[in-house]
Amino acid sequence: MSPRSDSKLDQVKTEKLRLEFVEGYIDDGVRVFPTIDELIKKHDLPVKTAYKRSKDGDWQGQRNHFKSQYEAQRSIQRAKRKDWQETNTSGSTRSCNRGG
Repeated sequence: MSPRSDSKLDQVKTEKLRLEFVEGYIDDGVRVFPTIDELIKKHDLPVKTAYKRSKDGDWQGQRNHFKSQYEAQRSIQRAKRKDWQETNTSGSTRSCNRGG
């Protein structure tokens, strides 16, 4: 059953809410993953409807999948950054030692 267009939680709002729950949002450079309760308060939503939509759409499963992919990406970026720093640090150390 699709949501009524006049309901407080229509399809557009439902999708925005889902994205905010699943992918979180950036606050001061940090990704924040709000709870359903926090989103209900923030957007003044009907509690039962929000919980039903999140359950029916498996938002928690989607969030878990997103977070695991996000963390894997961050790990790769950290490893690349570490390799780059080690390469540049060891190269500058060698130059200083040679010139000394």
